[in-house]
Amino acid sequence: FFCSSFLVLYLFILQQEVEKQSEQDKLEEEMRKRRERVEAWRKERQNLSATSSTDTTEPIKKWTLDDDDDEEESEKKKNSERDKESREKDKDKDRDKERRHRDKDRDQDRERDKREKKDKRDKDKREKKDRKEKKEKKERKEKG
Repeated sequence: FFCSSFLVLYLFILQQEVEKQSEQDKLEEEMRKRRERVEAWRKERQNLSATSSTDTTEPIKKWTLDDDDDEEESEKKKNSERDKESREKDKDKDRDKERRHRDKDRDQDRERDKREKKDKRDKDKREKKDRKEKKEKKERKEKG
């Protein structure tokens, strides 16, 4: 019982660490994507200003935080779905691991029970043999 409690605690701690790391990775990925979008927007703006310095009929689309938020929301939605799938997979793995551990414990218990039964049978046989030998010895003594 102590080992299984310890194992559950250990699995819980591992899961927390994995979740922390995945959150950190997600934040870093979002920051990287935002930098890329801003850099792409700046590059596009420079290219447009260089090519359209003579042609000013087309208005330049300005990048806004709202545009970035829309992209972020779609990314967050994708990430949350991915995270949900990942958590489900982790839960399935944990359930499988716990099931294997339970099965292993059950098998060990069965093996221990088998050994104990065998030991008891062997002990009973020895005691029966000893009683029989004592009885024969007693009978030989009475005859002789």
